[in-house]
Amino acid sequence: MKKDSFEVGLSVFSLILSFVLFIPMVNLYLNSTDYQLQSSYFFVWLSGKTMAIFYISTILLLLRKEKCQNMLKPFSYVGKMALTNYIGQTISTAVIFSILFKNTAIIPLWVSVLYCPLFYIIQIKFSKWWLSKHSTGPLEWVWRYATYFKKDYKLGKSN
Repeated sequence: MKKDSFEVGLSVFSLILSFVLFIPMVNLYLNSTDYQLQSSYFFVWLSGKTMAIFYISTILLLLRKEKCQNMLKPFSYVGKMALTNYIGQTISTAVIFSILFKNTAIIPLWVSVLYCPLFYIIQIKFSKWWLSKHSTGPLEWVWRYATYFKKDYKLGKSN
């Protein structure tokens, strides 16, 4: 029981600390037109660490409950094909944005708020479909084949 309260406390503390460190960053961005502020790097660096602790501890707490495990299951499909999804997302986004925008530097940040969740849902659906037919993603297969040099390594569905 003490372990649970420690993890909950760590999660809450890291979230509070992240928000406290986030306030100066928001203030700097609202009062400046420059996105590359040297004065905000410390806050970005430190709040990133505390937010990572929050995410890890929260996910660990959620995974203790069976209902939450079922809710988080779709993320496992994307995780099993992480390399394929990462490379696919990078190439797809570069192609889509270069077609839609002549100058990608002018893309407003709100576009990513719409684009990223939509694209992630597509990745989840594609990964689930692919893994229903194969044991691993295509680029993961290439990686393993190149690592182990086994000609008999198959892309097919494992038992």
